[in-house]
Amino acid sequence: MSEASQFPSERGETGFETWLQYAGKSGEVPSHSPVYRMKLAGPTPSGLKALPKDPRPVNHRRGEQILEGVWRFGASKVVTPKGHAPWGPPFPNAHVADCIHRFHWLRDVAGQGDAGTSRARALCVSWVDRYGKWEPFAWRVAVTADRLINLLSAGPWLLGGLEPQAREDMLDALARHARHLHLSGDDEPDPRARFRVFVALALAGAAMDLPDYVEAGLAGLERECARQILADGGHATRSPEALAEAMIDLSAVEDLMLRLGLNAPSFLTKLLARMAPMLSFFTFPGGRLPPVNGGGDGAGGLSAAALAGHGDVAARFSFARLSGYQKITADRLTVLMDTGAAPELELGGRAHAGILGLQIFDGAEALVTSCGAHASMAPVLREAARRTPAHSTLTLDGLDSAEFELCEDTGLLAPIGPEGVSARRLEENDQHLIEGQHGAARLTRTAVPAQDLRFSRWRAHHRRGQPFAARFRNCAGHQSGCALCNPVSSAPGC
Repeated sequence: MSEASQFPSERGETGFETWLQYAGKSGEVPSHSPVYRMKLAGPTPSGLKALPKDPRPVNHRRGEQILEGVWRFGASKVVTPKGHAPWGPPFPNAHVADCIHRFHWLRDVAGQGDAGTSRARALCVSWVDRYGKWEPFAWRVAVTADRLINLLSAGPWLLGGLEPQAREDMLDALARHARHLHLSGDDEPDPRARFRVFVALALAGAAMDLPDYVEAGLAGLERECARQILADGGHATRSPEALAEAMIDLSAVEDLMLRLGLNAPSFLTKLLARMAPMLSFFTFPGGRLPPVNGGGDGAGGLSAAALAGHGDVAARFSFARLSGYQKITADRLTVLMDTGAAPELELGGRAHAGILGLQIFDGAEALVTSCGAHASMAPVLREAARRTPAHSTLTLDGLDSAEFELCEDTGLLAPIGPEGVSARRLEENDQHLIEGQHGAARLTRTAVPAQDLRFSRWRAHHRRGQPFAARFRNCAGHQSGCALCNPVSSAPGC
């Protein structure tokens, strides 16, 4: 039976193959032999020495819906009778199955009081009963890493409330997760997923008292950090959300090791000290992040969660040369302009063609933003949100500002360029000017303190006779970063 036949709405392979195009090689189902699966068996730990802490915010709306039997991921949903798990009947599509198996929803359910923790515990037990030994789609490396981190971080309510046999089965499943990642983690093609693999290994090794796993996790994490964390503290994908997520993961590893009396490597402390000011730079008043380059806006408090424990961190700079962003702050106004070219090909699988795109906030209110691309969105919408018209910027001839090329290593499309990206800023008294340009266009943004948008001037420079459109995207009335916003101002011309 083909893997696509699990999903009845994706007829004949076509739907699954389309999803796989967006998921890349991380979405491919492994063909591990029975001998490999036997290697996942081993001693069951008697318990966990300590549990990692995960400060990520709870999505109460999603938690409440799941308690009512509604599992919604982007435009897809599964509806079950209250008290029933979403597995059993085939999942409607691969996207829903992928989201459910990652267990990012676990904290949302457990965050709904006693009823939530009881339901979350029952769902974990049900999943282990059905999938705890092996299931090819559910045990893909990237998915296994996410699920292991979420289960370890669940809290004492998970193991503490289980019957002896269920507790033993849960601990056995956690150990199998760790062995799988130890055996196959280096083979994960996606860099951000590989980062999570090593986070999971380090956390599992520390919690289960497995020094070899801790060593492998930390060594891999140091390699990935050297490549993915820039010298200015930004993330090499150019995604502020990716930066916040990485900070939370690194903090969890350092915190768990210190609580267990282990020597946390110095690279963790040094990296976090470098990353915190950059995340502060990206954080708008009210705590939201710019929904760019594959991320959402973190409206639930993601940035605050990542910065907790780092003291009163405040960015004392207005441009990030390596990360590729320029920022203006004037009274209540905050303007952020994307002035960086695409990341390297392997890291660009979620990056956007949003060069010279604008984010404009009046206090905590988003006035101009971009569509964003939250992880639970339907893959086709995430892909559409990567294109230039989904951003508040200048579009020439209806084309993207960067070409997209297939990365053979990850199996994902990644933007290339554009050429000639540069930015210039001038400041005098209360006047601020940013001029950004690339090979095909130049945008100038001038701002002075004021209470409404009448302070601002936008100039677009392009070849005479060339069709263009300047879009401002606004998310008034609903959360930004949802890929549902419409342009509130469009000025096509020639």
